[in-house]
Amino acid sequence: MALRTAFAVVFATLALGLAGCGFTPLYATPGVSPGLAAIEISAPKGRVGYLLREDLDDALAHNKDAAPRWRLDMEIVSARDPRGLRRDDVAESRAQRRGDHRSQLRRRRPALRRHRRA
Repeated sequence: MALRTAFAVVFATLALGLAGCGFTPLYATPGVSPGLAAIEISAPKGRVGYLLREDLDDALAHNKDAAPRWRLDMEIVSARDPRGLRRDDVAESRAQRRGDHRSQLRRRRPALRRHRRA
């Protein structure tokens, strides 16, 4: 019982110390979140590309209503290598998967508006 009380006192002391230290998360800094939300993710087609794009949209808090200022182009390369045969010449169902990706962040140019001549 005394150990539990001592642990609670130490935890409360540490919590109060951290509360007054002025720690601010990176995403709480004014100006960072809108910049991250303005990134458009361009992932390849397929299940892996879809899941990756959805995770990045969630992580960057993508705002679909705002015009994107940045574009993240991604390419995913994956391969499946069979592990081989067993001693009795039966193919194993196990395989080794390898994957790699390439990404490039580019600033989007505003769309040019064409004026019609009368």
